[in-house]
Amino acid sequence: MKSVLAQFGPVSLAAMLAACGGGSTENSSALQSSTASQGLTIAAVTPTTGTLNFSSSATIKLMASTALDASTVNSNSVQLTYRDGSGASVKVTAQIAYNAEEKAIEITPTSALVAGRTYAVLIRGGTGGVKSQSGTAMTSDYNLTLTTAASNTPPSTGDTVAPTVESVSPAKGALNVALNSAITIKMSEQVQSQSVSGTTVFLEKTGGAKIPAT
Repeated sequence: MKSVLAQFGPVSLAAMLAACGGGSTENSSALQSSTASQGLTIAAVTPTTGTLNFSSSATIKLMASTALDASTVNSNSVQLTYRDGSGASVKVTAQIAYNAEEKAIEITPTSALVAGRTYAVLIRGGTGGVKSQSGTAMTSDYNLTLTTAASNTPPSTGDTVAPTVESVSPAKGALNVALNSAITIKMSEQVQSQSVSGTTVFLEKTGGAKIPAT
């Protein structure tokens, strides 16, 4: 049976480099892929600039140009924020981790991001910022902005063929089915996990009464 994959709404994503000592999106320069031409830099970002279908709860990865001192990758040097109605910056609770194998800073929100909201990722440079294992710091802050879609409806992918049920186990009309048997429904293609719920898939008795199930 094909696995159910989660898909989420599109986002617009832009990597921006702040002026030295800055850190705000408003003061950042034109789009760049690193914070400096020499020394420690952010070499790549996942998702890449302009990526669509970015999950509102997925991990953001920023790959460094060299191995980092893991102790400098923390909630003070790496932050995810948004602006509230008054324009004040609000810090989003997220798990901050360093993936040594990929030399990547990983930011995972502890709860799904709000639809239709612009978020900013800040990687601090300089004193108190992220440093390499040799103690080299980025010469300036790195800023990444992303805006979640107004809804979690993914954009059209050109797929106009609706999924169909390929098979069911136990088979339709089966008799003497064990009371604790799981019912498996195989689809013709992968489906969005958020579309599979107790509202769209349920078990009911003859007459329409629903039977509790997971």
